[in-house]
Amino acid sequence: MFGLDDEQVLNYNSMMQGAVGALTTVMFLVYAFTDYSKWVSERLNCLVAMVALLIFHLLTFSWPFLTGNLDCTKYVAGNGSTHGWDWCETLRPINFWVYYVGYALIFGIGLPCLNNSLQSLYSQILGKGRQGTMQGINQAAGCVSRILGPLLMSSTFSSFGPRATWLIEIGLISICLFIWCTVYRRLKPAGAVEIKERIMNLEHADRKIFRSDSIRTNISVIKDPSKVPVIP
Repeated sequence: MFGLDDEQVLNYNSMMQGAVGALTTVMFLVYAFTDYSKWVSERLNCLVAMVALLIFHLLTFSWPFLTGNLDCTKYVAGNGSTHGWDWCETLRPINFWVYYVGYALIFGIGLPCLNNSLQSLYSQILGKGRQGTMQGINQAAGCVSRILGPLLMSSTFSSFGPRATWLIEIGLISICLFIWCTVYRRLKPAGAVEIKERIMNLEHADRKIFRSDSIRTNISVIKDPSKVPVIP
């Protein structure tokens, strides 16, 4: 993607991962010693993190309209033969700083926020239910994805290049964002009662009846009690 040799890739990736580790540690300390989770809701935290991930992938995608070409002849296999990567000839290099700085920020700040908020929100939604069972299913699904993901992405990269892997990730993030936005208002802690006032006009009533979906129900005086409807 940048025309770097093996030594440069190793050095830059090492520095990038070091920055990710440092930022992740800072974020964990922020969660541990501040009221950050009270300032920003868990739902919004997850939403912002997913949007940031999507923007990162869009900014670092090798779009066909980008200028420049890569010298694909320098990329050789372990036995000394040139890799048969046909897609390399049409690949466009992306901005070096956008990728490495963006990666460090998104995966060092955004991903820890997403993981912490998602686990916390998931636990709150479950409430006093089957925490052990549902948390186990959640962790099992994550383990399966961590096993199958590298296998899928490595084979996809070898056959179709980084554009294909980026498109898969963009598609998955977009699907998650769509689902998240669809059920956003329903992502609330178990047992939370949403207070709503229902105003009903009853025949022969002195005034309107106000009913709150809470532990209290305020009912006005009614001339004919037999006309009071049964409110579930």
